[in-house]
Amino acid sequence: MESPHDAMLGRLQNWKEIRSTERIDSLLSIWLNVPDLLVASFIADLGEVAARRLDWPHFEKFLPGQVPPSEAIPLLEGWIRASHNAREALARVRRVGEAYDRDPRLSDLMVALLSKPPVKPSTLALDEALWAILEGQRDPRAIEHMRTVAQRKERKWRRDEDGEHWRDGRWVNDAVGAAFNQRLDDFYALRHRAEWRKQTLPTVVRQRVIHLLKAFKDQQRYGAAGRAKELLATVAKNYEDDAPRQVYADVLTELDDPRGEFILLQIAQKNGTSTRDGNKRAKALLKEHAAQWTQRIAPAIRLRANDFQRGFLTSCRIVRSDLDTLRLVASAPDWGTVYEVELHPKHLQLLMVASFTSLGVVKGVTTPEHVRILAQRYPRLDGLTLARAKSGSPTPRQPSGLQRL
Repeated sequence: MESPHDAMLGRLQNWKEIRSTERIDSLLSIWLNVPDLLVASFIADLGEVAARRLDWPHFEKFLPGQVPPSEAIPLLEGWIRASHNAREALARVRRVGEAYDRDPRLSDLMVALLSKPPVKPSTLALDEALWAILEGQRDPRAIEHMRTVAQRKERKWRRDEDGEHWRDGRWVNDAVGAAFNQRLDDFYALRHRAEWRKQTLPTVVRQRVIHLLKAFKDQQRYGAAGRAKELLATVAKNYEDDAPRQVYADVLTELDDPRGEFILLQIAQKNGTSTRDGNKRAKALLKEHAAQWTQRIAPAIRLRANDFQRGFLTSCRIVRSDLDTLRLVASAPDWGTVYEVELHPKHLQLLMVASFTSLGVVKGVTTPEHVRILAQRYPRLDGLTLARAKSGSPTPRQPSGLQRL
């Protein structure tokens, strides 16, 4: 016999055919029947993805109700905390309570706002509005969450000198604190009611949700990572073009990789649109992450101050090319964006085995044979800088098409 959840889970199977909002709606339907912790976690993960499509500066204009809760709820905390005073915060909380129904993320939001009120000082009316929404969620997880909040506040209370006010001054007087304590006691008592007891999905259904949650997380992690790998190759093939770099930066940002921000900052420097703060930020990111960004080729190179341009390693000095080093670094995609290389002739073999897709300038060759080999391997070289030949040795001649730099 088909489970009442089967149709909803069936919709979730087709990741590419349905939007994040539709997936959340299906999970919310399950949650409203069985508030399982696993389903709440799944809804939160999907909601973060859906919320990325919203333009935060215009978010305020959409409330209340015009934006689906699937997308809006992850942004509500910032909107409420942006209130200028307790009256405005209260109005926004009430609008949220009117606009959105039960959702595990909404109860998490209320817990966060009760734990750290959105304005200083808080008021009885604001706390009452937060408690009312939280109790309306009938989320058994919230009882444990509020227990943690109370323990944290109790420790802070004991550190206070007079034992009457929170040290951070969020409560205007004892009445607010007393009301909070009474509300907390009443809230704990809800755990004895049937509709507030912890519930778990049937084992078979829960296993399916676990499988779908893993598939979703893998899709987010490896899907974006796969696109990043493809885009890196595109960047290498289009050395002069900033557009692939900007797209690559967006994908890295999606993966929470600071390299994405760094790429955009350096492109702004190149285009003359950077700011002083942006330049400082770029330097700080490079100082912090340069070793990580070049770790795959680090055994073979020596980094210099200006080796990164437009977010990528553009020039380098090769200092090692023994067999063990070649095995470690030859297949690294990082070589693809290197335009200028400085090396001793004995390290020339690295240029023969690695893929220097963007290579345009080589400094340090000493013999006509080196020039010939490089010209065959990299026919689109812009130029060679020749190292000083030993006394009595013939001066290398550059092949046709190369200019001596």
